[in-house]
Amino acid sequence: MSAIEDAIDRINHQEGVEGFFVVDNNGILLRCKKLETEYAKELAGELRSVVKLAQHTVRDIDPTNDLQFLRLRTRDIEVMAAPGPGFVAVVLQRWTPAGDAEEK
Repeated sequence: MSAIEDAIDRINHQEGVEGFFVVDNNGILLRCKKLETEYAKELAGELRSVVKLAQHTVRDIDPTNDLQFLRLRTRDIEVMAAPGPGFVAVVLQRWTPAGDAEEK
């Protein structure tokens, strides 16, 4: 198993991980784990534009800087995107607010 496959496997075995996918800069799904392919493709299309907007915003603030990581949190899911050269790796993770965790 390659170092990339090892990293993907480690991510997928983390508690709360709902899925993982890698998409190239053209929006083509390269890898998908724990998610239905069609759902991952839909998310990839939406997130690609969000990541591009975040990258441009970072460059507008400081032209010498680049976006390293983007984290979005909804009510139930946390979306973490890490852009790389020619691709974006995305992890979807379940999360529970601290107050909710204490009540259980």
